[in-house]
Amino acid sequence: MKGGRELSTGVYIRGLIGETTVTFTADTGASRTMVSTRVYDQLSTKDRPVLKGSVKLRGTGGSPIREMGISEFNMV
Repeated sequence: MKGGRELSTGVYIRGLIGETTVTFTADTGASRTMVSTRVYDQLSTKDRPVLKGSVKLRGTGGSPIREMGISEFNMV
């Protein structure tokens, strides 16, 4: 258990977006990095970029993934 939620099997990396600590899932096959709306909403105003447009993301098997927009974040 981390942060009150059980994590599924996988590789996890603790990092920062601005000053907010987040846990990322390491996915070497992904072409994009996604941030949940829960994490996005936790970012301070100065670390929360404006979301622009959208792209049509597809998951495994081609199923659509609903997204709120795209932006660039500084992640360490």
